[in-house]
Amino acid sequence: SRHAQQEDAVVAINANFFGGPVNHPCGAARGYGTQFPGIYGEAANCETTLGWAKGKGAVFNSAGHEAEAGFKAEFTELATGGGYLLRGGAPQDWNHAKLEANRACTAIGLSADRKKFIFVVTNSKACTGAGLQKVLAANGAADAIHLDGGGSSKMWIKGMGYVNDVGEDRKPSVVIVARAAGVQVKACPSDCGAAKCVQPAYPPTAQCVGRACRAGLGSSWACDVD
Repeated sequence: SRHAQQEDAVVAINANFFGGPVNHPCGAARGYGTQFPGIYGEAANCETTLGWAKGKGAVFNSAGHEAEAGFKAEFTELATGGGYLLRGGAPQDWNHAKLEANRACTAIGLSADRKKFIFVVTNSKACTGAGLQKVLAANGAADAIHLDGGGSSKMWIKGMGYVNDVGEDRKPSVVIVARAAGVQVKACPSDCGAAKCVQPAYPPTAQCVGRACRAGLGSSWACDVD
């Protein structure tokens, strides 16, 4: 939470799996264009990386390239997880060993046009691979990976603090933060048709008024407010 406040973040979550003798990231990790050198590799759990920079992103295998600053240099940020949840919009077999029942989970994804970044953090009673796939797809993810879970699955939102039910306050070695780029009114979604459109404070995207929420978004989204 302190790091999120220092970055003037709107939302922050834990990133890579982490551990080892000095609690370093597992798999490739990069932030603001700087590669984290103190990483360790681990087969299966730490090979699938989501890379992004302004206006672009991709998911790819980074095994053997964990400490290479020049690997996929077009991406200023890298976070590595334990396998695909979605690939090209299609559900993929996930990392079963890290998605056991009664354990919180974290995932990140990118929309097909690479303009939308999706964060998902569950509480300790809601984590399943199929559930993560469903909510990622419902929020527009085309490609998505599974990140560390359990006590490190924390989501922090500005003005609200931590918003999931994990009681532990671990210190992840890598944190993903999203910062607001000024207040901008988004264009109405194309599926609003002739319906009225507003931009609620959270989430910061325009939604239809007088129309049901899109499939899977549920009551947590402000789709029917004036």
